[in-house]
Amino acid sequence: MLVQQFLAAHGDRVDRALLVSTGAPDLSASHGVGFGRPLAETNPEAAAAYAAERLAGRMGKARTWAAFRLGLFGDYAGQTEVVTSRWAAFWRACNPSFCFPLANFIMQMPQELEVRVRMWELVGADIVAYRPTSAAEINLLNEIVANLLPSFLDAYHSGQLPARRIVIDRTRFQGEVMVWANTGDQDFGPERGRWLAEAYPRARLFVFDDRSHHRLEATPHQVELMKAFFKGGLAALAP
Repeated sequence: MLVQQFLAAHGDRVDRALLVSTGAPDLSASHGVGFGRPLAETNPEAAAAYAAERLAGRMGKARTWAAFRLGLFGDYAGQTEVVTSRWAAFWRACNPSFCFPLANFIMQMPQELEVRVRMWELVGADIVAYRPTSAAEINLLNEIVANLLPSFLDAYHSGQLPARRIVIDRTRFQGEVMVWANTGDQDFGPERGRWLAEAYPRARLFVFDDRSHHRLEATPHQVELMKAFFKGGLAALAP
């Protein structure tokens, strides 16, 4: 979203931009859905189990965090395991990257206020209206942000903090945009990527058969795409 906001404010300085595994709160809202993708679209088994556990009051924050983190890397078998087993979530939490108490401790530090504000800007309007009643409505992004921003939710409910959506006019950007989306991305995926590509006057969507939200390294094919795009623009890319 930061790239999209920069293009809206300073697009006259940019010729080409790459948007990777992302979405837009305003575009999602215009299609009647949330910023993040429902869990059932990538892991229906975990969504059904999560909904049942949540309804029974057994879905703790630690299990939600582990499930969210595993989904980011496309480990849907592991995600289903922690949703259905508290012991599996416990053992996962021994790894710091899957430990919610540690993540929450860090997020509540004063130095992380800007991060929390940014999360609220992107997802706040979604989580204040989030009332899942079925597996199809379970959204791990909403669940995680709500768990990490209790003070923001308190401020909202007391009338001290609004929940506004970021709205961007993308039609003014006259440069070229290449959008990348992964089929198995638990947060966004191809549909939200398509909405982005359609919102810019000169854009093209590339969909990759990948289960993760993001990779630590681009594939050789993606590297070649970037080289061609930034050197020659959309016209240099194969149909």
